[in-house]
Amino acid sequence: MKTVKVVLVAILMAFVAFGFAQNEVRPEVEKPVPTIVSILTIQSALQIPGMESAMYSQLTTEFLKADKQIYIVRIKFRNRIYFIYGEYRDWTSFFKIHPLPIKELD
Repeated sequence: MKTVKVVLVAILMAFVAFGFAQNEVRPEVEKPVPTIVSILTIQSALQIPGMESAMYSQLTTEFLKADKQIYIVRIKFRNRIYFIYGEYRDWTSFFKIHPLPIKELD
């Protein structure tokens, strides 16, 4: 019985030593930059310079197929996330004024 206790104490000491060894070799990790989130209407989003082309490149008309009162899209622009909302008529007028490009078939 005395031998079992000595072996268990030795095993415990080994695990403690391994735990300290792992803590000493810790790689330094950069802290993540917080993401700024903004909520805008489609009209106010179009007033931001460059936002129109970001919306144009990140959106398709697929989200308009759902039957909703208000449509909300997520746009990433200049390391910020914008949630842009508008009614169906606002989004259809946006896509009519700025039609999506027709991709050429090879």
